[in-house]
Amino acid sequence: MRFGGDTWAFVRDLAAVEARWTVRAAAVGRFFAHHVHRAIRKQPLIVRWEGLWLELPLHRTAAARAYYFGRPDRWEFAFLEQYLRRGDLAVDVGAGGGVMTLFLARQVGAAGEVIALERDRTALDELTTNLALNELDQVTVRSAEPTETDGQDEPYPPLDSVVGERDPDIAILQAPAETAQILAGADALMARGTPLAWLVDLPNDRAATGYIAALLERRGYRFCVYDVRTNTLRRRDWRNPRSRRLLAVRDVEEVTSRIREERPVAD
Repeated sequence: MRFGGDTWAFVRDLAAVEARWTVRAAAVGRFFAHHVHRAIRKQPLIVRWEGLWLELPLHRTAAARAYYFGRPDRWEFAFLEQYLRRGDLAVDVGAGGGVMTLFLARQVGAAGEVIALERDRTALDELTTNLALNELDQVTVRSAEPTETDGQDEPYPPLDSVVGERDPDIAILQAPAETAQILAGADALMARGTPLAWLVDLPNDRAATGYIAALLERRGYRFCVYDVRTNTLRRRDWRNPRSRRLLAVRDVEEVTSRIREERPVAD
């Protein structure tokens, strides 16, 4: 059994994760089990995660990291669990293999909808496979195919045209290099006060991050972090380098009311 570059990536993740030794030990066990399976079977491994089915391809993906370590981003997933309701509309841009999309679909239930946008063909195949495994009809997948002229991906379609007159409750941007372009394509949405919250992956560039923050601030959004222990929002300076994911909310009081509200579990 041979281990490649994903082994070193796993070691880096293991060193960086903030978790008890028991969680780390379990992650090591899952990592080796995955590699043994793919060395012997030469096919993807299908596992349970957060009550959902995930197919782990032979190459390293976000789905594999979720299987090894549990929730990839603890406070973000905890926030979504408290914030989303049955019947909500969520948008996931840069959905990848679908870890976040599946989680969103579970939270909004059969009465809700998730719009997932992805351009990479390999990721799209993984996403559609994972949706089929879980029979999640509430997810609509949109893609942008490479152009025939230069082989480059088309930009993500403007969210204003994707969503139309509907008002999403949250939009998640997982394409940091294109976050500014995506936000610019949601100008009509933000002008009418939606979505109530954005969860945005920031580029590794301070000037670009400042531009993104200015776009959101101009439309009345404020930056927060979710405190898992107290189920509250705390204001955050976007310049804080500790996290590359930014939570921007239109109305702190309304979002706080949502996360504290008792409600039935999604379908």
